[in-house]
Amino acid sequence: MEAIFIEIVNMSYQAAVVICFVLGGRFLFNVLRVPKKYNCMLWMIPFVRLISPFSIESIASLLPEKEPFIPENIGHMAVPEIHTGSAAADAAIKQALPVSSVEVSVNPIQVWIFVLGLIWIVGMAGFLLYGVISCLWLKRKLLCSVCLQDNIYLADYIDTPFVFGIIRPRIYIPSAYAEMGDSYIVKHEQMHIKRRDYLYKLAAFVITGIHWFNPFVWAAYILLCKDMEMACDEAVLKLYEPDCRKEYAKVLLDCAAGHGVYGVPLAFSERNPAGRIRNIMRYKKPRAGLSAAAVVVVALLAVAMISNPVSSEEQFARAIEITPPDITRDTSLGADLVILDYADSRRVIFHGYFGLFVYDKDSEAMIGAVNLEAIGCDGTQGDDYCEVSVERDGSRVYLAPISGNMMYVYDVAKQSLVMKPHDVDGIEMFDAFKESGEVLGEPQGFRSWRSAVITQEDGSVRYGYVSAAENALESVQYEEVGADGSYSEAYPVFFGMFR
Repeated sequence: MEAIFIEIVNMSYQAAVVICFVLGGRFLFNVLRVPKKYNCMLWMIPFVRLISPFSIESIASLLPEKEPFIPENIGHMAVPEIHTGSAAADAAIKQALPVSSVEVSVNPIQVWIFVLGLIWIVGMAGFLLYGVISCLWLKRKLLCSVCLQDNIYLADYIDTPFVFGIIRPRIYIPSAYAEMGDSYIVKHEQMHIKRRDYLYKLAAFVITGIHWFNPFVWAAYILLCKDMEMACDEAVLKLYEPDCRKEYAKVLLDCAAGHGVYGVPLAFSERNPAGRIRNIMRYKKPRAGLSAAAVVVVALLAVAMISNPVSSEEQFARAIEITPPDITRDTSLGADLVILDYADSRRVIFHGYFGLFVYDKDSEAMIGAVNLEAIGCDGTQGDDYCEVSVERDGSRVYLAPISGNMMYVYDVAKQSLVMKPHDVDGIEMFDAFKESGEVLGEPQGFRSWRSAVITQEDGSVRYGYVSAAENALESVQYEEVGADGSYSEAYPVFFGMFR
């Protein structure tokens, strides 16, 4: 349910932007006195966006880049294979590296999404139920209606003519208006049926019910209904001579005395008599050039509004295959030794020219590794230096060679690597470090130059660092010490990998 609700919110956000553009186009059409049927065409654009979770990408799109709100869900992590150079060693590694299952803590945002999703479902169900009950109520009132001719019926207990039905829509006229069997108003209702407005209005009503929380959608639905009424008025006026405007306006004014049937999605009784009369009196036969220009505007807006923008990230991002580091038990740590990039209560991330590694403390297993040489990011100093940063929660690692304008993003949970333009603005990186010398005193052996500050649930602090007994990868281990020296623990991160 949460995923569906998030998708609905994203679609509603995009549609709200589209509705703003359509309102601008509708205002321009009204100023230029463009026929109202083109307003109805404009309204089809946002309603299509409201029901379509898929959209093509186009450089002509005027919409902002879509950023779906999807809480990160960390599940099982894939364990990459590490090449050692011999089949026997590779088989031993597969046994020594079980897949780690990482427990996911409850995210408060996910709780709120669940609650809001429930509210959305209740509101949508209530809205649609109201529509169904209203239709049943009106249908019951029309049971005793009498056929006047064809699909035109006379009915008591109604105040104004309207169209009602889906498969075989009928025109219902108040019994007191029996003489209106061939009047302008009946022609107006017949235009609704001819233009299939009863189907479009039903679809718009259902879509509005799905997005009931969006005021922009409500505005779009109300204005669409008004534009449908005026479009039918103009279609009737085209059937008669221009001097029929006053007579038509008078008939409309007489019918406006009734209360109508409001809130029924299948009945065309919602009226705007003052606006419709003004539109009728201003009506002039549209020029061919103006109509052609309106079609072009609608088409351009449709392309610009229905398509999504080509995001810079999607345009330039490229998935990179992760290759395992080419290491052996005797692989040297090099002059820069092991560099600690991240550590918390369950995960450790470190790297060197020999590769990037992710170690899980709970399962005491390596759960990720990337061959940095394969992507040209193995430089630890000089002109080929590759800056390695880890997101604050340890979910992603950012690898940025300073010699270029591209970077690599390594997703620990998905075990994916993507190359894209360098941009880390707004991303909070893990920076809880202290120099190891400040924590452990004078350096001994081969030790990472910085330690991670790890705050425990009880408020106590530990310091984590990477060390080695000798300048070889086999002896590397991750260690933690308490702030007062009362706690000490070591994890041989490559244990069992070089048998």
